[in-house]
Amino acid sequence: MMKKIVFTLLILSTLVMQAKPLEHGSHWYNGVLIFEATLHQGGNIVINAMDEGQEMEFMLVPVKGKPETYRIAHGSNDAMMIYENCETAKHVQQEGLDVICLYNHDGELYTIFSKLTENDAGDHQQLNIEHWMATLRGRYTMQDGTQVTIDWTKAHVGGTYIPIEPVTFNSHITGVMSFDGDGTPLNGTMEVEPTIDGLRLYPVAFDEYGGHHRLGDQAITLTESDPNSPRFDYANHTLLHGNELYDYSPEMLRVMRNSIYARHGHVFQTADLKDYFSHEPWYKPVNSNESQKLSLLEQLNVDIIKMREAELKKENKN
Repeated sequence: MMKKIVFTLLILSTLVMQAKPLEHGSHWYNGVLIFEATLHQGGNIVINAMDEGQEMEFMLVPVKGKPETYRIAHGSNDAMMIYENCETAKHVQQEGLDVICLYNHDGELYTIFSKLTENDAGDHQQLNIEHWMATLRGRYTMQDGTQVTIDWTKAHVGGTYIPIEPVTFNSHITGVMSFDGDGTPLNGTMEVEPTIDGLRLYPVAFDEYGGHHRLGDQAITLTESDPNSPRFDYANHTLLHGNELYDYSPEMLRVMRNSIYARHGHVFQTADLKDYFSHEPWYKPVNSNESQKLSLLEQLNVDIIKMREAELKKENKN
């Protein structure tokens, strides 16, 4: 694993040579909040955000002789330092991506900030909704055989289209969806729990503080059923930031990570992965794994998933 991490860092070291310097006033999204970059004397860059009245920031200190490579330090005021466990950062512009990658003290990719356009820079709630919905969209089959398609703002349940809306609290995703499907099985407010096969939907109630609790253990089970795409197909197209993986089990993370390779026809040697993907209609193994080439987005997602897998291993040991 360490050899692969070093290889990725070498690739990124080459890519950052092509990147334009970080711009004063540019805005960056970490999957939850929008941060603003402020250029200070000496080339130091403070990355700052506000969340529910709490100021959060960290500073990027340029590393001499390494363009677009930074040491992570505390900001210039008393704001909360949210990346104590990170040591270095790289600014990368390649393949349509403009990102800041933060690495922990072991050199592992920990989180990713993606640059925003001026149109996106003012509404992190909408960004959070779009990012979450990208992980849910797809075709599913309910336990009774009903076909369900989840899209950005609606779902198709059997022969009926129904409005759907993520429930947020202070602009943050709660993991709950409101289904306006009167007369269909999907009606009411439900917590959406991702599984290795699809989704489980639990009816919930909210309290006055914005928290929610399940109304029993009965769930609606949605099994992913698109023959043309993997269960975690979004990992091939949507940049992950790291925080969206905290509800995923080790088994789910392993399948997600290997699905990225499987999309390219990777030939698996491990028996369980070989068996799992051989049953997928979209999987077309290639003659040699050496012919595969992941995009930068896919490689970053692989590294982010590995980081979360490593964290879970440490948690399970303790």
